[in-house]
Amino acid sequence: MSGAARPIYFAALAIAIMAAACAPAAQPDPYAGRFLVKGGGAAFEITQPLTAAFTKVHPRVTWDFEDLGSRGGMAAVDNGEADLGTASIDLLPEYAGRVEQRSIGVSGTGIVVAAANPVTGLTRDQVRDIFSGVVTDWSAVGGTPGKIALVVRSPDTAIWTNFKAFFFDANTSLKPGATFAGDLTETVKAVKSLSVAIGVVTTNGTTRADASIRLLKIDGVGPSVDNLRSGAYGARRPLYLLFKSTGLKPTIRAFLDFVQSPEGQSIIAQYQ
Repeated sequence: MSGAARPIYFAALAIAIMAAACAPAAQPDPYAGRFLVKGGGAAFEITQPLTAAFTKVHPRVTWDFEDLGSRGGMAAVDNGEADLGTASIDLLPEYAGRVEQRSIGVSGTGIVVAAANPVTGLTRDQVRDIFSGVVTDWSAVGGTPGKIALVVRSPDTAIWTNFKAFFFDANTSLKPGATFAGDLTETVKAVKSLSVAIGVVTTNGTTRADASIRLLKIDGVGPSVDNLRSGAYGARRPLYLLFKSTGLKPTIRAFLDFVQSPEGQSIIAQYQ
């Protein structure tokens, strides 16, 4: 570097350093942190894209999800073990005044068989008779002869409560000997591994896209997003976000506001 150029270089360097020193410091995101979402897994299909969209605006916000069931989600929010909850049943009376719920749409309760099963649909009465043990062989409902195996969820889950409310009557009970699955993944695995099985699942993107199983039409109507939205498919249940009535963290309050925004409602509409 020539002697004449050296003063100009150092002057420019000094100006750059001063400009950097005077530039405003990056402001910390007031919503940054890790937040726990616990509850019924049926609502995760909508809740997860909502949280992902929120994180795009606030990249230092992260979310952890745990499927505890709807009742577990209510308890977790109430006792402070979760920042946000999800449920597919209405808020239980014991949490009134401490926990609130916000609707984010509906989910379907689907009847599923393995893809190899030739049955594509059943009537509401046939579903009742199969799960109560009146009908025990697939040949009675147009299928290949074989003993029907039942795969169901725990009696205290929202999906089983909804199933009973829609398909059973006051005098109907589940046939003894059914296999109980812990969650959606276990149910699907059990059904597709046994060609004579029939199960109860949440209708969502995962179960609709799985080519190894078939969601049955009920009385000629399938559990599509449009049929759930319109009510044409009757075995459905509400989806809620759960949160504390008081003392909300700023991030959770901001997220709930986002859910109500046009962008948040647009995301929900994609699944409804």
